[in-house]
Amino acid sequence: MKESRLDRLSPLSGAAAVLIMVIGILLFNYYEFLPSAESITDYMNNNAAQVYTGGYIASVSTFFFIWFAGSVRNALIKQEGGTGSLSNISFGY
Repeated sequence: MKESRLDRLSPLSGAAAVLIMVIGILLFNYYEFLPSAESITDYMNNNAAQVYTGGYIASVSTFFFIWFAGSVRNALIKQEGGTGSLSNISFGY
């Protein structure tokens, strides 16, 4: 059976999820180790647009992560054959 274009690109969705998440986290641009509560509050208030943008971009990566998890489960079921009970257990069903 011939694979569709989306099936061939599905492994790349995992890389896309990681890349988009890293970009979103880098937009936060706050790397102080164990900062005080006042320091965090000041940073969030002074850089609200940047924090919102980073959070939005990082949340977009969820779509790609779910797509990747689905393609991994599909590949496991194909290899396992039958009912796919081990594949389902590995994904917590």
